[in-house]
Amino acid sequence: MKNRELVRGVWVLLLVPLAACTIAPEAASPAVSLPASFRHIPKDAKVVSPSAWWRQFNDPALTRHIETALANNLDLAEAAAVLSEFDALYSKADGETGPQVKLQGMAQRGRTLGITSSSYSVTALPSWEIDFWGKLRNTRAAARSDVLAKSAAREAIRLTIISSVATSYVELLELDKRLTISQRTLEGRQKSLRLAQSRFNAGQVSRIDQRQAEAEYQGVVFQVRRLEQQVEEKENAMSLLLGGNPASPERGRTLDALTVPAVPAGLPSDLLARRPDLLEAAEDLSAAAARLGVAKASMYPSISLTGLLGRTSTQFSTLFRSAAGAWAFAPMLNLPLFDGGQSRAQVDVSRARMQQAEIAYQKAVRNALSDAENALVGVEKIREQEQAQTARVVALRSYEQLTRRLYEGGEKDSSDFLDAQRQLLDAENTLAATQSGALKSIVALYKALGGDWDGVPASVTPSSR
Repeated sequence: MKNRELVRGVWVLLLVPLAACTIAPEAASPAVSLPASFRHIPKDAKVVSPSAWWRQFNDPALTRHIETALANNLDLAEAAAVLSEFDALYSKADGETGPQVKLQGMAQRGRTLGITSSSYSVTALPSWEIDFWGKLRNTRAAARSDVLAKSAAREAIRLTIISSVATSYVELLELDKRLTISQRTLEGRQKSLRLAQSRFNAGQVSRIDQRQAEAEYQGVVFQVRRLEQQVEEKENAMSLLLGGNPASPERGRTLDALTVPAVPAGLPSDLLARRPDLLEAAEDLSAAAARLGVAKASMYPSISLTGLLGRTSTQFSTLFRSAAGAWAFAPMLNLPLFDGGQSRAQVDVSRARMQQAEIAYQKAVRNALSDAENALVGVEKIREQEQAQTARVVALRSYEQLTRRLYEGGEKDSSDFLDAQRQLLDAENTLAATQSGALKSIVALYKALGGDWDGVPASVTPSSR
């Protein structure tokens, strides 16, 4: 009769959880308003594969630099270590949802009241917390979201490294071009200075013309020296990005020879699935919602099933005989009655953290939209600026050649010629900066749209185990 009552009690404890409802986390899907399309879409935008998009520059040196930076970057290595930590924490949370079994062995010999005795035992200690309110399942869900968030964070760092190296490389090529322009201009100013000096010595021009030519020459000397400094500083900064000591990074193509990557087409809704920072924010929100479920479940009773199954004997030789068997079954109910409001406060804390995560997600979406819109308008408008500046440089070169012939032929003084030289130098430098800006705007666009990431974490996700 007693055994029947015990069995009936076991069945009750096992069936009640099946009929109960798990405390599900509150909805973690904040309302975000996304436009149907971007405000500004370049006319030549097209669907292209973002995979290794930087290869579209057709510069093997740039590709090697990006590979080197990804291999050597310590922030990326640290992010990978963090991901491993949270992956292990998920494994721990996953293991806590199932039964646990411990094996205990003991051998004891002692003497009491003149009697020497021995005791031997081998015992299995199973235990299982029935997840009546979903506390363990929500804990596991939060841990899983943490892993996915850290995976997305690692991809965000990777995307930043790629775009930073590409941008830095383009800026270095821009400085190389501007230095070449200034060095070429310096040669022309040196010839003009010699001509002015010769004419002054011959009494054909005043000292004003000679001094003006010398001032213009020294002004370009200053620019050359400053650009030489900027080139080395940029080389050092790029070496740091590559994870090495200060050096002169390899150059492949010149700024003019770089191939302009295709303009990728996309929709605002694509950002939610492809930008790693948005995926990270979404998973942070999911984790916060799951932890709110954990906090709520902690306010309710918990049921644990514990037991004992083993053998015990006073002699080791009889330990594994049938008569030495021992067992016990002990269901346990843990009912929180009074904790001074701590459980309720923890629910409030978890809900507030979820609200913070929701706001952070909405902010991240708005920032992502702004990044994409700015990059899209930048691609087209900077390209239009480049076209206009190219036409201006062509016109100023013609103007400079005309004034040069008139000056060298003695038909005009140096003022128009020197003015033409100044304008041409400024225009060529501006064109180099505009070309660089056009290429950097493409880099910014690919970064704003999520780079070459397809929204799937690079590592094996916990759900795939």
